[in-house]
Amino acid sequence: MLDLTKPMQTRHGYPARLIYDQHRHEYGPLVFAILHPDGMEKLGYRDAEGRYPRSLTSMPQHLRADYPSDWDIINAPIPDNLVIVTVERGMAAVTQVPDGVVVKVMDYDVDGIDEDALIMDEHDKPCRVELFGPAGPYHVWPFA
Repeated sequence: MLDLTKPMQTRHGYPARLIYDQHRHEYGPLVFAILHPDGMEKLGYRDAEGRYPRSLTSMPQHLRADYPSDWDIINAPIPDNLVIVTVERGMAAVTQVPDGVVVKVMDYDVDGIDEDALIMDEHDKPCRVELFGPAGPYHVWPFA
């Protein structure tokens, strides 16, 4: 159940804020402003549960009800549910992340990786970062 009083985001991690409740539109009563990675906010309709209009998805109709959309609005996970995995040598595989949990993988095995794909951690060591779970690749939390 979507709690409109708590921080919200799309399933793939774009921050969202409620603009209108009980708006009358065929795609739903809720209107959200969704902050995209380019810094632009775009408006989008959602149903009372925050679901993206299934008629607008490219997914085959017989699968629409079974799978959530990355554009659904959910409550943002809280910082207590962040798991950080560091990789010095080797590999990490992340699967089946529970709802409400975000896994942040910090990979320090970066030899031969393009510098543009790297960030500097809090100790000025270069690494690659990937987020798994409801935060998605574009989420920008201050604690992540």
